[in-house]
Amino acid sequence: MRKGRTLFGALAVALFSGAAYALPWDIDMVDAAFYRAYEWVMMTLPEDTVSTNMYVQNYDVTTPEGQGLTNPLDNSEATIKAGEASYNIYCTPCHGVAGAGGGTVMDNNPAEGRRRFPIPAPKLAGADGIANKRSDGHVYLTIRNGSRSKLMSGYDTQMNETEMWSVVRYVRTLEGAQYVAPVVPATTTPPVGG
Repeated sequence: MRKGRTLFGALAVALFSGAAYALPWDIDMVDAAFYRAYEWVMMTLPEDTVSTNMYVQNYDVTTPEGQGLTNPLDNSEATIKAGEASYNIYCTPCHGVAGAGGGTVMDNNPAEGRRRFPIPAPKLAGADGIANKRSDGHVYLTIRNGSRSKLMSGYDTQMNETEMWSVVRYVRTLEGAQYVAPVVPATTTPPVGG
């Protein structure tokens, strides 16, 4: 009887150790349906979301390519209205209503003896505004990447391309914010022989 138990035990150990590969949970793991990378179609983004991986070529604001960017949006009423809405959301807290400066975030209260920011955001419009000295490409790249001084952060993850360019269109409608290209003086050659 003892010999039968030993044989049965040895047979059971052999079956479970050698055939463990075929147990149901192992088969399920081996034959499971899965997708390898790039074998499946990714879900589309929900409506009204901004993708952070959409490739749009970026430029440096100091290069001629960056300065030479032109606004791809038309100068229609709808574009300007959309730009005004985006401006009121993203820009007004620092640059103020209609680019006049003195936004609520930058508002300093001298009566309380405090300043929130030592350097206020520049005015965009008016006689002392800076938008008339900046090309459309410069304004767009400042919105996208932030200012060169890094006091203003970029909005490339909060706004899409259409929103950024529509803000540029809206800023151009403000008083004194139309871009005036600098006049390059003509070079003259000195007379030969003096």
